[in-house]
Amino acid sequence: MIATASPDRSVRVWNQKGQLIMLIDRISAIPYSIDVSGRDQLYVAIGTEDDEVWISPLATLGQLLTSACDWLKDYRQQNPTVVQVCP
Repeated sequence: MIATASPDRSVRVWNQKGQLIMLIDRISAIPYSIDVSGRDQLYVAIGTEDDEVWISPLATLGQLLTSACDWLKDYRQQNPTVVQVCP
């Protein structure tokens, strides 16, 4: 993982192939320090110029889709006519 900070108050996290996997653009101050770490779950920690620390979990698209489909499971069972986007 590669993380970049920008004076426009955004942080971008890239994979080893150079693909953007996360954009955090709601930071209240300019980020000056970034760390990506974790074992089972990856997190990005961001230190800003006004001494705030932001911590956010990183998730892959597959993890987000699985989580969303699990969340919709009961609704989908009770509404079988709804277009199925989950396996």
